[in-house]
Amino acid sequence: MDKLLNQLKTNKAFTLIELLVVIAILGILSFGGIVAFNNYLDTSRDKVTEENYNKIIDTMNTEFLKCKLDISARIFDSHSCGSSSSPSINFLSNYFSNNLNMKNPYDNKSSIIGSDVCKKGTIALSNTSTGLYNVSYASSQKKKKYSKQIHSKWSSNYSKTNTT
Repeated sequence: MDKLLNQLKTNKAFTLIELLVVIAILGILSFGGIVAFNNYLDTSRDKVTEENYNKIIDTMNTEFLKCKLDISARIFDSHSCGSSSSPSINFLSNYFSNNLNMKNPYDNKSSIIGSDVCKKGTIALSNTSTGLYNVSYASSQKKKKYSKQIHSKWSSNYSKTNTT
């Protein structure tokens, strides 16, 4: 009877090799899950950056259209259409960051507007001439740069908006 009981006890146990194989398989599966999750996060953040880019362009076009319709209007909450100067990059950056509460999806602490288009999540906004704004961003997932020119009432070519 004791002999049979000892045989049953030894047959029920896992060997060290079996446990190591199971641990190795779990490690490989979890590594694949981590890689897939990181790719999912990067894709989501890139899409948020693209949405922010489109929202900035739409907002700028809408606000500048107000000036075309009414010279006494106020755009971006406080800039007068009757002003002799166009809104500055700093003014626009503050508006998008503070009033619209737009943040960089890759780094929630930094501003959405910057000068380096290659920094992930940043929308580059520049003023090439009076009243003419270049809005750009680079998609890390698609490996492309997107850029639009926005003309304001202070621009000599106010009726045009170019897309590249």
